[in-house]
Amino acid sequence: MNRCSNELAAWWDDVRVWMAFRISPWAVPVIVSATLAFGGAPASLIAAIALYSLMISYFGILLFGLPLYLLLRAYKLIHFWVAPVVGFVAGLAMMYLASSWLVGLPWLPIAGPAGAAVGLLLWLIARPDRDAAPSSASSSSN
Repeated sequence: MNRCSNELAAWWDDVRVWMAFRISPWAVPVIVSATLAFGGAPASLIAAIALYSLMISYFGILLFGLPLYLLLRAYKLIHFWVAPVVGFVAGLAMMYLASSWLVGLPWLPIAGPAGAAVGLLLWLIARPDRDAAPSSASSSSN
């Protein structure tokens, strides 16, 4: 049983950053859809804007999230509070870039918190503060 858990931990160490970048952008359409649903928008509008916000979210995580993640990790700025703060700023920057496509939609108040949610999810899944699994570190020293 211990061997299986060690292999699972080693596998998760290999894929957790990749999974974090795949899962965390989904926070944006969830937040946008909830905001629209509470506002009484029709379901077709909610679905269309959720899909559009998902595309913008993935574009934003590639444009801002990946470079910022690598930069912050390189400078050891991997504390829990850094991810939501950087995500908030990145969300505002992405909304500024996307504002030319979203003329007339008041999304700026949602952009910062949605970016913070993406940053927080990314940090919680990727856990840049953790090193590799002990089993892989101990096997390399033998």
